[in-house]
Amino acid sequence: YEAVMTGNSDGLSATPSNWPNNPNRPVEKVSWADAQIFLTRLNAQQSANIPAGWAYVLPTESQWEYACRAGTTTMYSWGNDINSSRANYNWDGAYNTGVDFKQTRDVGQYAANPLGFFDMHGNVWEWTADWYQAAYPTGNPVVDPSGPASGSLRVLRGGSWNLAGTNLRSAKRGNNTPSFRYYIIGFRVGFQQVQPDRASPELVLSGGVEVTHVAGQAWAEPGVAAHDVRDGDLSGRVSVSGLVDVNRTGLYVLTYTVSDTAGNLATANRKVRVTPPAPTTATYLVPTAANLEMIWVADGNFTMGSPVSYTHLRA
Repeated sequence: YEAVMTGNSDGLSATPSNWPNNPNRPVEKVSWADAQIFLTRLNAQQSANIPAGWAYVLPTESQWEYACRAGTTTMYSWGNDINSSRANYNWDGAYNTGVDFKQTRDVGQYAANPLGFFDMHGNVWEWTADWYQAAYPTGNPVVDPSGPASGSLRVLRGGSWNLAGTNLRSAKRGNNTPSFRYYIIGFRVGFQQVQPDRASPELVLSGGVEVTHVAGQAWAEPGVAAHDVRDGDLSGRVSVSGLVDVNRTGLYVLTYTVSDTAGNLATANRKVRVTPPAPTTATYLVPTAANLEMIWVADGNFTMGSPVSYTHLRA
């Protein structure tokens, strides 16, 4: 981490650890967003050595759990029990007592899981690529699922040194905002073939797809948000075509369009119905006319007269 992040232009520390001068410990006090900057720099620095179509990434939540379980179905990759010889966690239930380690430890102090990965359980929580969603994807079987295109929280996995053993279970899920940094959170780097991006962004129209607007009032765009699984927030790249003539009643259609980096297109339409102002009535008092009550008649259109073919009746 230090080698890659030294000299970064984002103002991030290349040595953010709460316990400096321990180069063999997992990096911590890095946010999900920091990890993305790290990966961008790593891929750029190693571009000459990376096979075409491959990249360093954060694993998805499903990839992380697959690697953690390593073919097991038990609570932990070693079985259903846990003790202080298995992982770095808060096994005595107290803080800063000196009974257990009470901070991160060098990687490899505990046995690897069946796939050879160290510290999948404990030491630090690890960011994954996915936005958090409460429910797992449905379907049978579910093949390599990824999280939704948008959200407010990113998924964390693995538990940490300051939490009880139940938080280290293979299935335990954590989450936090992408900007959050703390000395119990780090990340694990994956290297994988990046599949072609064929997923279109998601467009969400604030205020609904059908709105009513009163004629004569200025039009204010209700807003639109765009998110993409690969590119993240694309709201600033949405274009809008169509006009709303607030001086003429009728139905107008606005079309919203956005493309992601791979060229996948998303469109959405909003119908805007411009309606005449509601009729208004008011009572006016005329002091010099014995308080005559006047009724306001709003302007409008009508057909005056009648066709000559109408029969005139006489009494």
